[in-house]
Amino acid sequence: MDKISIFGLIITGIMIFSLVLIIYKEPFPTFNYSKNLVDINSDIGKSYSKFIWEERWQDLIAQAFVMFTAAASCLAMFRPKGGSKK
Repeated sequence: MDKISIFGLIITGIMIFSLVLIIYKEPFPTFNYSKNLVDINSDIGKSYSKFIWEERWQDLIAQAFVMFTAAASCLAMFRPKGGSKK
């Protein structure tokens, strides 16, 4: 194995260990009732949709960035390997 593969395995192991540690340390109330109930009397839906439609340019910039990143990633995956083997 080369150095990059070994480094990747070490980092992956650290991340998996950290995830398992967080899962076991933090309580997850599966069958308990929620303590923080959502206020259903607020007008969040109307104000949120108003914000989304008034600030449409931010959404379009974010979508363009995601599409550009996806296209660049696809091109990077399918590019030919450099150098010739003799």
